Parts: sequence; structure tokens; C-alpha cells
Amino acid sequence: SEGRVDLHVGNPGRNRKIYPLKGGQSASISAGGGILKTTGGAIAGEPDAVGLLAHWSFNSNHGQLDSGDLVEDTSPNALHGQILHLPGTEKNEIRAVPGVDLSALDLSERGAVDLSEHVDALGALSSFTISAWMRHTKKGMIFSITNESDRQRIRFGRSAGTLFYGWQNRQQWDAVRAVPDESWHPDQWHHVAVTVKGRNVTLYHDGRALIGPCSTGVLLGTPVQRPIDLAEKTCASIGQADRLTPARDTCWTIDAQIDDVQVYDRAIDEESIRYLHSHPGKSLPANSPSP
Repeated sequence: SEGRVDLHVGNPGRNRKIYPLKGGQSASISAGGGILKTTGGAIAGEPDAVGLLAHWSFNSNHGQLDSGDLVEDTSPNALHGQILHLPGTEKNEIRAVPGVDLSALDLSERGAVDLSEHVDALGALSSFTISAWMRHTKKGMIFSITNESDRQRIRFGRSAGTLFYGWQNRQQWDAVRAVPDESWHPDQWHHVAVTVKGRNVTLYHDGRALIGPCSTGVLLGTPVQRPIDLAEKTCASIGQADRLTPARDTCWTIDAQIDDVQVYDRAIDEESIRYLHSHPGKSLPANSPSP
């Protein structure tokens, strides 16, 4: 109609949606094909304005899980994953267990959630947030994007008592690391998050910033890399660092229970991180301010 235009948004893994724009309205579009920010008033039919790209709550998973079982993304983007058993572990159960909010996954080095079907959407992240809950953590690969050779990779996880965000873009591996304080108890659920704004990384534990913003790694001092910086990315997963190939018969997995993994298309602020920590299972409300 006169004075209106239609905004068409979409991306692999998401059905196209159409929103009418009035005069004076504008919208920023997220990597997932959703509306990230609007000006000039709310857009009719807009489902979310906080940049939520994906939310894997695991609440639709129950009992023993087999390879290929669906792991639902409850966000509008529908970036659903699949259970992936590691070779040789088929007899060891991957189970849904009681979580911080209804169900969680007990992976315990038996498998991962394969998200590689959506690597284009996840690999387009520049400024972003990854949030998750963990328990019984000996080591934990929370989230990973990589290529088949493992020479281009982004990883967020916990190792040797540290929380880290690391990268390798054809060069050497580097990372931002922080040590959670003595309040980390393996038998309790803990909230962890990383935000990347531009090339500045901040790591969080239980709603509190541990380190950051940091623009370079602590190992070699190389600039922070983001998924969008990787020239080649073919694999994405929760709970596994890389995909097995004929040349690689082992991979770095998570030895933990994991729950409520969320990815945002923007670096949310510390107040928003505290909200996620104090509201397990909830995503940010649509009226959350942009940092």
C-alpha cells in the first residue's frame, strides 16, 4: 500500500519472513536473517528484537539419545542440530538428564550436537554472545566452528581450570583465558558466557566478568578472530572441537553435562549476562537495550 514497503528477510536454516515497513522505519538484519535493531517504531510482526540467533534448551530431549536424534532450536531461526555419537562409543549412552531448566544433555565424551548444517549462519557471526550452563566439568568444548583440516577454528570452552575463547586462522593457536575463582564447584551448575564486540573478548562466569575486554590473545598476542574472519568453515558443534577424519581418530569433546546454550548476534552487556544467569532457560526479553 502507499507509504509502505515490504522487508524480506531469511537465511539458510530459516524460512523467509516478510515485514511491512512504514515511512521513517529502518531495520538492522542479523546473521540469522532476523531483525536485530529497529528505528522509527516497532515493525509489525517482528518476533524478537534482541538478536537471538539460536537457543538449544534440550527440553524436548528425553531418555537415551541416538545419533541423528533432533536437538531443537527454539528460536524463530530453527537452527536445529542432531545428536552425533563418537565412533566406538555407540554402546555408551548419551542421555537427557535433569538440568538447570528441565532437561540437559550428559555428553561425557560420548558425542556432540552437530550443527554443521547451519555453519553458514553461525559462521557469519562478527559481534556475538555465546551463553551456556555446565556441570560436572572436567573439560568442556562448549561451542566450536572449524574446517576439516582444523587449521581454521573458533572455540569456546573450559580446559585445565580455565575458561577460554580461542582461535586459529591458518596461523598459530591463540586464546583469551581466565580462571574462575574458588566458587566453581563441579557438582553444581555454573553459567558461562563469552561476548565478542568488534575484536574485543569478555569472558563471564556466573554473571560476573572474569576478564576483558581483550583484543589480543594471551599466548602470542595475535588479534582476536571471529567466525566471520575464517575463510573456510565446514563444521559447527556443541560439545566437540572438530570432526573426525581418516587422518584424525580422536577429537576434543566435552566431559560434562550441558544445558541452555544460546547464541546472540550481538555482544550483550553485563546486565544482560546477569539476566541470563538469574533466569535459567530464558532468553533475553524483546525490550532489552542494545549495548
